[in-house]
Amino acid sequence: MTNASSWALQYFFVVLVAFFAGPLLSKLPAIQAFPLTLLGLNGQQTIRLVIEGTGTIILSALAIRAYRQLPNNGRGFSFIRTLILPVTILVILIALDRTLRAAGLPLIEHIGARHYTIAYAAGLTLAGLWITIAWFLNFDALHRFFSTSAQETDQASLMSADEATDETRSDELSAE
Repeated sequence: MTNASSWALQYFFVVLVAFFAGPLLSKLPAIQAFPLTLLGLNGQQTIRLVIEGTGTIILSALAIRAYRQLPNNGRGFSFIRTLILPVTILVILIALDRTLRAAGLPLIEHIGARHYTIAYAAGLTLAGLWITIAWFLNFDALHRFFSTSAQETDQASLMSADEATDETRSDELSAE
């Protein structure tokens, strides 16, 4: 069974390849002559849209898997767990906008530039609102994570200082 860091790195690598392969592959001469057109897009735009769409689907799968596998322990992981989905949606909205503006202008024109802009602004606003609400509602979990870590560190340093004092005393007693 793979550990969390290995599957996360695998997904992250595939997402990066998908986001950067779309623009790179769309510039190849063979792809530019690709006969498949989708929704009024030429072959180059279709390939870029499909590859980057695949990257967003994989990014969504990564976020959902991370959300399910992170523990809800009432501490730092709970805080991260609640922010994974809204932050992923924000990243996906930005990536899709970038892709549509670069390759899918016919799609935007078909919907209407004004409607697209309103929908995009509403999506960004809702994602930002979701992030803000999740942040505030789970801020206590983040606070507990850092305060517990600081207390554990303080206790560990106090214990090591007590042990050092005990060793010094035992050395003094054995020297006498």
